[in-house]
Amino acid sequence: MKNYLFVFISVIAIALASCSSTEQTVQDVMDNAQENYSEKEAITESGVNLDDLRTQLSDSYAYRENQIPQQFNQIKEEEKPERNLYEGYRIQIFSSENVANADTVAGNFRAWADTTLVGYQPETYVFFKT
Repeated sequence: MKNYLFVFISVIAIALASCSSTEQTVQDVMDNAQENYSEKEAITESGVNLDDLRTQLSDSYAYRENQIPQQFNQIKEEEKPERNLYEGYRIQIFSSENVANADTVAGNFRAWADTTLVGYQPETYVFFKT
């Protein structure tokens, strides 16, 4: 009889132990997340504090329209002079079926143009018809 009681108590103890959580609980994960969070402010090179621009869960529907922060509206505008792409000449320098020779001639022409032509850099390309 004592053996049956011992086996019964052992089975109940094993069943109770197996019902416990084997994974980390949510509270442990939250504690680790709070430890990993650094309190230093994220400031960019331009001096914008990114923490001021982050939303919180309590901010939902606080604004009816998406507003772009003023710091991001300051876009640098560089003016490029307009250039006619069809202006100038296109000259075929070399015709061959050998890819290596064509690349060599194009490289030699680029080197010659860099040393000879001042203020102008011609476009060079290798083109093959198939």
